[in-house]
Amino acid sequence: MKRLVSFFSIYVGICSIKTNTLEELIYSTALELQKNFSVSLFENFINNLNLKRPSFDDFCVSFKQLAYSKYKNKYSNVVINKKKVQYVLKEFELFILDNEDFVVPDFSIEHIKDDKDGGNACYIGNFIPLPPRKNGKLAGKTMVDKQKLYEKSSFASTRKFSQHSECLNWKDESIEKRSKAMAKEFYDNIWKV
Repeated sequence: MKRLVSFFSIYVGICSIKTNTLEELIYSTALELQKNFSVSLFENFINNLNLKRPSFDDFCVSFKQLAYSKYKNKYSNVVINKKKVQYVLKEFELFILDNEDFVVPDFSIEHIKDDKDGGNACYIGNFIPLPPRKNGKLAGKTMVDKQKLYEKSSFASTRKFSQHSECLNWKDESIEKRSKAMAKEFYDNIWKV
């Protein structure tokens, strides 16, 4: 089932491909699975879905465009989707934690580079999870101050980011590189089909 979730997270969640392109495969396999369920039949279904998985390049382009900002006027050509960003950050945290109970505490989205600064600040590579109260205290702080708080975070992905080689010198290029690295991690490992 995890592989099914992974496939649909990539196919629909990130790449926004319509599921009607899968109707024939899903309906025929669902009927067959209902009549004669077997692990090998289900495995065959997953393998057939995997053949329709978008390429890494297509996934990466869509993944890097995941965006959230409170300053929508700064990003008029960007599709803001807070729920997708939260979903991705939650999945990333679960992967870093290797957490089998699938529980992540409530968090708010921390913009490493301040949201109000524009540029690439609205994109996925610029986000980490933080408890809402701690996040609210960081607006306008220096990267040195932010890193100190990140190091002590209850979120493993945030602590891991605090050790990032570019953490103290965070720029638009850093966001772009981290977005691509995250996309690779998701495609190859987190949502491996």
